[in-house]
Amino acid sequence: MQLKQLGLCLVALTLTQCKNPNPEPLPKQIEEVEQTRELVGGWKNMEVTEQVTALAAFALSEQNIDQPLAVIRNAREQIVSGKNYGFEIELENGKRYDVVIYVDLQKNKQLTKFQEITEPSQE
Repeated sequence: MQLKQLGLCLVALTLTQCKNPNPEPLPKQIEEVEQTRELVGGWKNMEVTEQVTALAAFALSEQNIDQPLAVIRNAREQIVSGKNYGFEIELENGKRYDVVIYVDLQKNKQLTKFQEITEPSQE
């Protein structure tokens, strides 16, 4: 009986010594943590996509502005209960606006910010 207990203790001791005390996180775990950080409500830069271009057109329509769009800059998104999309638009007449549009989970859009930018462009 004592021999069996001694054998089990040796096996347990051997197994505990085989564990790496400082295991490196697996690549998948690192990726999951990084994705979670992006979901926590902060603004994240994004490419100017067709969706962003459509949202810019929506903002101009909501403000009854007929000027053609020249460029979209600084596109970003924020995950909330839906998504906020923010970007800067410049019209062909040179006027620039800081825009934020909220898109809810049912894809309804609401213009929440449309503010003229008066300081000179950095570009």
